Amino acid sequence: MTEAAWQTLAELFEFPPDQAEYLINYSPRFSYVFVENPKAGCSTIKRTLQSMEAEGRGVQLPENVHDKANSPLQSPGEAELSARELLRAADLFRFCYVRNPFTRVLSAYLDKIVENEWERDRLAPTLGLSPEHICSLKVFLEAVAEQSNWMRDIHWRTQTSLLRPDEIPYDFVGRFESIGASLRRVVTRVSPTAFGGESERVAFHATNAARKVAHFIGAEEAALVREIFADDFQNFGYSHDPHFATV
Repeated sequence: MTEAAWQTLAELFEFPPDQAEYLINYSPRFSYVFVENPKAGCSTIKRTLQSMEAEGRGVQLPENVHDKANSPLQSPGEAELSARELLRAADLFRFCYVRNPFTRVLSAYLDKIVENEWERDRLAPTLGLSPEHICSLKVFLEAVAEQSNWMRDIHWRTQTSLLRPDEIPYDFVGRFESIGASLRRVVTRVSPTAFGGESERVAFHATNAARKVAHFIGAEEAALVREIFADDFQNFGYSHDPHFATV
């Protein structure tokens, strides 16, 4: 990454520029920028975009959709355009996806703490938690609340800080809850002939969190989620009532 790109990303995001570099996906072929948001359908979206990028070019897709080094989509450090142009130029289509904070953090907890021992061994200590046993969602949220946002893992960092909608002029902010219909429209917007307008559906880390909200999130957990993700509730218009997190 050039020094200029590093400086631009450092100015826009409150976390290390190399993390921002990872989250930004650019297609010079179709003139769009996708800023990904972990636990908001990014696996599905990236595989769809990678497949579209590789179509008709004999490009092999990475086995792991998150393998940025082998992705056909470019990072700011690889692009001919400057990082500032990628994030501000009027002739690029910029989009991102957001998710209800209740289901997003529950999905992160289930995926990274409950169901994946390797991830728990890696991430629990960053929260001051023991990886030897699975903590409750309440204990997990209390640990997250104790951290400053910039120190949090990207899977439970606020979406507002990851996406910076106050600084990046997005053309479309999609919702995970309606990703099936809206992603098809995104695909046809950037390439009307790609896949006949159909998106490829993948779910590498699906946890079906929306179906589990009532089981895991009581009054205390809901209060913690509202506290931690206050900016996301305000900026993306989600209800503070977890009862509506499934719609």
